[in-house]
Amino acid sequence: MSLTKKSAAGGLGITCRELSVQEIRDWLKSLAQGVDEPDPVGDTLIEAVSLADLMRMSDATPEQLGSLPPSQLRVLAADCKEVNSDFFALRERIEGMGKHLLGQLSGDSSATPAP
Repeated sequence: MSLTKKSAAGGLGITCRELSVQEIRDWLKSLAQGVDEPDPVGDTLIEAVSLADLMRMSDATPEQLGSLPPSQLRVLAADCKEVNSDFFALRERIEGMGKHLLGQLSGDSSATPAP
């Protein structure tokens, strides 16, 4: 059974839930494919989590999220992160590997290619 937590965010009774391994795989696949429509505010308002992410990890509706001020969205994000700590640790490791690879590729850019 997955972890759940009732969030106090906005007094709306939103329940955060732990994602399954398959849901995490599907989520990462959708990120790689750019399936979600860009939303500059929703994608960047809260650090390290988008409003679409919060909907995936909870039963929050777009209307509920839209009604919350950023301070309450941070409360909800913290609750979602708490029950999905393994996912966020995985995401940090993946981002770290990407940064490492980018650094290696950038360091090799001054090398002369073989004929």
